[in-house]
Amino acid sequence: MEIYFMRKKICAIGFILFFIINLISCNNDNKNIFNEREYIKKLRVEKIVGIKYSSKFGKIDTTNGFVSSVSTYDTNGYVIKSEIYFNDEYTRDFGYTEILSFANNYKNCRTEVYDYKSSLKNIYIDSLNDDRYLQRKIFDQNNKLTNLIKYKYDSENLIEILFYDSTGKLESKEVITYKDNKQVKSTTYNENNAIKYKIILEYYDNYSFSTSYNKEGKIDYKSKKEFRNGLTTLWEYTSYLNENDSTIYKEEYTYQDSTLYKQKLKYRNNEIESAVVYTIYKRQ
Repeated sequence: MEIYFMRKKICAIGFILFFIINLISCNNDNKNIFNEREYIKKLRVEKIVGIKYSSKFGKIDTTNGFVSSVSTYDTNGYVIKSEIYFNDEYTRDFGYTEILSFANNYKNCRTEVYDYKSSLKNIYIDSLNDDRYLQRKIFDQNNKLTNLIKYKYDSENLIEILFYDSTGKLESKEVITYKDNKQVKSTTYNENNAIKYKIILEYYDNYSFSTSYNKEGKIDYKSKKEFRNGLTTLWEYTSYLNENDSTIYKEEYTYQDSTLYKQKLKYRNNEIESAVVYTIYKRQ
């Protein structure tokens, strides 16, 4: 799919998989669900700004911080602008800005996606019902339809996501399986109904596991999440994409107001890589 969001924000199939693992393990453990939007609304949050610091000699260097993210919210807790920034020549063009506008009591959403040079790249037109996505149309910068995504639900849960190209041809689909109202498997098929990859999830009292398999049945990623009071406190994921080696990533989260991010520490093979410190700005 020629989609700026998919090519830039998620720049490789490996990262797509760990993003999906994160999304699934975060949103489908019903016991640990945290409704961030409701807390944003309750706390009258207007903006959250993230300052990112890199590491130096194995420690966080607090002299080199830069604004890496800015999220702006309306009075009902919905994001209306999301900005992501990088500060060097190698990653700068991965930055982007999303501007969202809602209509029909939040049942319709238009998102304009701009690159780091403020050039329009994509437009998303979403149909929603009670914050559930029903359909997304994706247009390029010339307002030409490039892709269509449809979401199917049973009485309670998302059970299928269908991806179409501009001609209406099915490109892939994701089928989601539940047990005791918790998602236990996600399987993605290509246009020929062959498995592209699948994700298996396991749940325990205060943590969950996810394992991603490629089309050959080999493990690409393993992920573990730990929770406290419905909030993620630790996310550890291991990449096996390199057949000769594995890479272990870890993120630790602390919170302010007992609900929203205060700090995120990121490690790679147990060596600290970066820290993001978040500041919440509330409406007066």
